[in-house]
Amino acid sequence: MKKISGLPILVFLCAGIFVSCTKTTSPTSNSTPNNSVKSSMTATVDGNAWVASNFSGANISGTLQIEGAASDGSQITLGIPASSKTGSFAAGGTNPYQATYQSGVTYWRLITGTFKITSIGSNAVSGTFSGSFTNTTTNATMNISGGVFTSSYQ
Repeated sequence: MKKISGLPILVFLCAGIFVSCTKTTSPTSNSTPNNSVKSSMTATVDGNAWVASNFSGANISGTLQIEGAASDGSQITLGIPASSKTGSFAAGGTNPYQATYQSGVTYWRLITGTFKITSIGSNAVSGTFSGSFTNTTTNATMNISGGVFTSSYQ
């Protein structure tokens, strides 16, 4: 009868130990919101003043998603690359800077526009936005101008 070496068993047991180990990390400073930032968002939507009363901000897979909702339920959502620096950027189309406007079940997406990031870092971002939006159902267009935002994000 052939004797089985203990080496394969030892390798198997060691592999099991390494696979079962997990690393636990505590949250970094980038995972908590900056509660000292007062979020705000205002704009002129198709010639009418628009003011957000509710806000949210999150870093989702490298994109800052900043949302403002007005008391009438309409909302503006901005998409900003988390790697952004301060400056002016083309927005809409295939650019990484994006925006949508929703009123009821009607959605509008940014075709062409400009974002200006005036401050970014420490889990907060501020800037301006404007542009031409198209209705995703009818292809009608409208403008959003004078958009100003400040938001913390997680």
